[in-house]
Amino acid sequence: MFKDSDIIVRTRKYDAYSVTNAMTEGQIVFVPKNAKWQDLRDCFEAAYKWGYDWVDKGYCQSFHILQNVGIDDTNLVYLIPRQTDDKVDLEKVKTFFNF
Repeated sequence: MFKDSDIIVRTRKYDAYSVTNAMTEGQIVFVPKNAKWQDLRDCFEAAYKWGYDWVDKGYCQSFHILQNVGIDDTNLVYLIPRQTDDKVDLEKVKTFFNF
């Protein structure tokens, strides 16, 4: 699903990847290494902390966190930086999430 070349950080509980076909520039996905809710919680916590850090440092104006939980083993947490003038490509959103 994600390439090793896109890894930003690797931890005991999750890997964080740069999203190559992102809806907005700079998007990151946190992928838990185990299918336990605790590991997914750690991904969410990391995304939340990174997002706040980004806003504090001026990287983005705000951020969205999208959590995907499903029976198809796609438990993921997306960190999506937002700028006041950015545009979300809704067609990419539909394609990305199979709408």
